[in-house]
Amino acid sequence: MDSFDPIGRALFQDAQILKPCLLCSSETRNRGVFFPDNSQKYGAPAGKHRVIIYALCDLHKADPETLNRIETVIETNRQGMN
Repeated sequence: MDSFDPIGRALFQDAQILKPCLLCSSETRNRGVFFPDNSQKYGAPAGKHRVIIYALCDLHKADPETLNRIETVIETNRQGMN
C-alpha cells in the first residue's frame, strides 16, 4: 500500500473493525467504496471530493443487484452528510 494513498490507508484501518453490512447489518470486515459523481451533493466543499466507505457482507458482495441497492441507501441517507 502506497503511504500517500489516503483512501487505501482509510480502507485498511476501517477493515480492522467489524462493522454491520450496510444492507443487512451482518458483521463484516469487507468494505466497499462509493465515489459520488457530484461530491458537493454529499457535503464536500467546492473543489473537494467525497468518498464514502461502507461495510458489505460476503452475501451482498456476490449479489449483482448490490451496487444499485447501495446507491439507493446512500442517496436516501445523504441529507445527514451535509
